[in-house]
Amino acid sequence: MKPKPQDAFARLPGLTLVKRAMEVAAAGGHSITIVDCNGYSTQYQYAFEELATIRSGVVDHTLLPRLTVLSPCPCGNLTHPERACICSSARIRQYQNTGKLRRAMGADIVVDASYIRARDFDTTHNEGADVVLGRIGTMTDARPTLTPDAAQLLDRAYSSLHMNAADRDRAARVAVTIAGLDHSETVEARHIAEAIQYRSRASI
Repeated sequence: MKPKPQDAFARLPGLTLVKRAMEVAAAGGHSITIVDCNGYSTQYQYAFEELATIRSGVVDHTLLPRLTVLSPCPCGNLTHPERACICSSARIRQYQNTGKLRRAMGADIVVDASYIRARDFDTTHNEGADVVLGRIGTMTDARPTLTPDAAQLLDRAYSSLHMNAADRDRAARVAVTIAGLDHSETVEARHIAEAIQYRSRASI
């Protein structure tokens, strides 16, 4: 078995949105699903494990929420910009109707991992897990309330994006975590906007 790499979070190439989603998930205890066309799986798990809480000098993985990595289709190329998907429509529908996939897509955070391009593999200036853990450690513990603008945006998203009630509740909870990371006393429209993008299900 290969040893676990050091600085796995910093070594993830590109994937800014995915890493931000991991931060929010770890900070708020939110389950997270990553839809990935890059062939990564253990890389995400190792990176996420580096965001585990340290207690008395010991890493406590029991506090990490559930992380699931899904392929967008059986062959993995459905959302790939340069490779053709070889799956039939029937096979894709069958894959989308599996119980495992439906459960994973019910996570608090669902994020699409963008295709990693050659230029993204320079990770020299990537943020490390220690920086993220520092932000999580200083986040606001208060439960901020929604501003009128934030509530209005959430209501519009609920209607226009055809969310169900559970989706709306998840987005609101995630927005509270984002506001806490931002040290904000209220949940603002920008926090709702970020939370909504973690409900994207375009690829599956």
